[in-house]
Formats: sequence, C-alpha cells, structure tokens
Amino acid sequence: MAKWTEEDDEILRKLYPTYDIDVILEALGGRFSWHAIRIRASLLGLKRIGRGGSRGESKYEGMAYCSKCSKWIPKEKVKNYRCPYCGRKVRFPGPLSYRRKRKWRKEKKE
Repeated sequence: MAKWTEEDDEILRKLYPTYDIDVILEALGGRFSWHAIRIRASLLGLKRIGRGGSRGESKYEGMAYCSKCSKWIPKEKVKNYRCPYCGRKVRFPGPLSYRRKRKWRKEKKE
C-alpha cells in the first residue's frame, strides 16, 4: 500500500477540484485507486467543482421547482414550500435535477 506524501497532497489540491479522473490518476503515477483518492480528498476538505449529480453540486442545488409556473426558484424566495408567484407547493429535487430524473424515467420505460 502506497503512503501519501506532501507532494501527493499538493498535486491533489491543484487537480482534484476541476480535472478529469484520468488526469489525476496519471499525475499521481497510478499508485492510488480512485476510491483512495476520493477518501484522501475528503480528509483534506476538497470538493469537485463544476460537476453535476454525485460529482459535486448541481446548478439546481438549493433551488426549488414549481411545476405550475415551470420555473426554478432560489431557496431564499420560497416560504413554507410554496411558490412565491402562484402559491403552489414546490419541491427541492436535490443533486439529481428534476428534468434529468424525468428524462431518465422516460428512457427506462421504453
């Protein structure tokens, strides 16, 4: 099992937030698995930026969706889970956006 060095940590700090998996693995010389890299990044407090779904924050994170207005609303404007424009109940879809989930369900049915 390979040990983490300060040099490895520095490489991880520079590359982990924005670079692809392959680039990070190659920069670390293939000594660590992606799982080990994710654990080390977590210990260092690093997060992946600009990635959707489970790879980081979605652009819809912290947003609510109103199906009547067909609008995404910032969390700060929503009171009591109601749309500020029409009053209908809204939902907070989380990391997997509502539109992506709906598209996935349609593909699954076919």
